[in-house]
Order: sequence, then structure tokens, then C-alpha cells
Amino acid sequence: MARAWREREPSARVAAARAALAARPDCAPALLLLAEEDAPTVLEVRTAHGPTMAERVLRRAWRAGEAAWRARISGGAGGAGARRQAAVLAHVKRRLAMCARRLGRLRDAARMFRELARDAPPALHALHTHENLIEVLLEQRAYADVQAVVARYEECASTRSACSVYTTALLRARAAAAAAPPARQHLELAALEAMRRAVEFNPHVPAYLLELRALALPPEHVVRRGDSEALAYAFCHLQHWRHVDGALRLLALAVQVPRTLHTVHCKLHTAHGILQRGARLRLLPPAALAPRGRRAAAAGARRAGAAHTAHCTL
Repeated sequence: MARAWREREPSARVAAARAALAARPDCAPALLLLAEEDAPTVLEVRTAHGPTMAERVLRRAWRAGEAAWRARISGGAGGAGARRQAAVLAHVKRRLAMCARRLGRLRDAARMFRELARDAPPALHALHTHENLIEVLLEQRAYADVQAVVARYEECASTRSACSVYTTALLRARAAAAAAPPARQHLELAALEAMRRAVEFNPHVPAYLLELRALALPPEHVVRRGDSEALAYAFCHLQHWRHVDGALRLLALAVQVPRTLHTVHCKLHTAHGILQRGARLRLLPPAALAPRGRRAAAAGARRAGAAHTAHCTL
């Protein structure tokens, strides 16, 4: 299997996985690789009503991976081997949940994604399985559950992504659309502020959501806060933004707002920098704060502040 994961050609990977499966029929990593790269899925989804071949292979991998993990735990053999078995089992569960979502079984997919978000080993936290849960809950229109998931992860900086920040903005826009006219203006301002923060986090997303750029299939690898993340988010979430009245209109306004607010922020940042420099000067000995030195320092601070403000305005 180590050779199978290193191979670049799909046929070579499949051949190595089959060799590993022939040597050990309960090899969960080999079954996982065969389910991802060898099992036909699209044709079977269209013609059959039972589980697809990929699901059958993944369920077999689930049973094998769970048995191997329990054997490691019951035998008292922890360490890297147990963590590896837990990671393989979590990968298999995630693929099964994706298959269930693809086949329209949203309740089963949400249940498995909840288990993954709760019990996934630390090695898989980088996969952001809670984003898969958010996508399924949005398809179910379970907005209260979406809000609970977002609130759980919004305080952790490592889990911030386009999915989390733009979902927060979408929920604010939905609350504004459902509010009565007296309170709608205040909620729309809150939604605009949330969208402005989302645009600051990833400015590439609005171009895809507003259909200023053409959508394409998401890339295999996604870079956080980059164009690839924006494309992947818009590809999966554009339908949810269309479903909320006024969400795209508020997003179009939020794209224009940050330019003005960014200038004000730069001016405030310049003033704060001057105050910080004054606080640092108080730490210097009196000999370093001669009158001439003070005037030169103040003039230099004014010139730097004016140049920074002009740069931010441009």
C-alpha cells in the first residue's frame, strides 16, 4: 500500500491495491483506494436503486477498518498504529457519507458527518469535516442546526474558511429577509458587516457567487483564502445563496463597501501607530528624548503617517 499511494498512474495504484488485497483480504486502505479509483459509480447511480459498487466496497472497508482498530485497542497496542487505523476508519466513514449525500440520503449523510465532526482523530481536523456537515444541513434547510455548527467552530482560528465565514453571512441575510420591516434595516446592516468580513477573508468568492466569473469543477487541491477555495465554495453553495431572498443583493453591496471602510481603517491604523510609537518613546531614557530629538521624531511620524494614509487612499 505504501507503493500504491506513491504511484502517479491510476492503473498502477489499482494494481498495487489489488495485490495488497490478495495478500490480506481485510486490508481497509486497499479497499478504500479501490472504492475511490476503481469502482464505477455514476452509471450505477442512474440505473440501480440499491447500494452502488463504491458503497459496497466502502462498507466492507468500514467493517475491516473497525475490526482492525478494535483489535489494536483491545490488545493494548496504542501509539502510531492505533492512530493510523483510526485515521483510515475516519476516511472510510467520510467517503460513505459523501456517497449517501450524492444519492440523496441526506439524513444518513448528516448523521455520519456529525459523528465524524465529533469523533474524528486530530490528524483529520485539517480536512474540516464540519464543512461537509454544513453543506448537508443547508440542503436540508436546517438553518438552526447550521447556526449551531458555525457557532461551535467560529472561535477557533484554525477552522476559519470561506465556508464558515460566508455561511455566517448567509444566515445573517436570511434573518434580515425574514424580519419585519421595522427591524429589517438593522439586521441588513448586521448582514452587510458579516459579508464585509467574509469578503476580507476571501475576496475571490463574490465574483463566483455573483456570476461575474464562470463556474467550473472544483480543483483537487484547495488553498485557503485563495481562488481555488472560492471556486470550490461557490460550486457547492451557490444554490443556497439563490434560495435566500436578497442575499446576493447584499453581497453585491458588501463588495463595494470595503473600499471606503478600508480607507477609514487605514487612517485609524495610522493614528494608532503614532500612539504606539509615543508609548514606546516613554520607555527611552531622558537623554534620548532631547527637544531636538522629539521634534525630529514627531516630524518623522507625521511624514510616515501621511505617506501611509495616501497609500491606503490610493
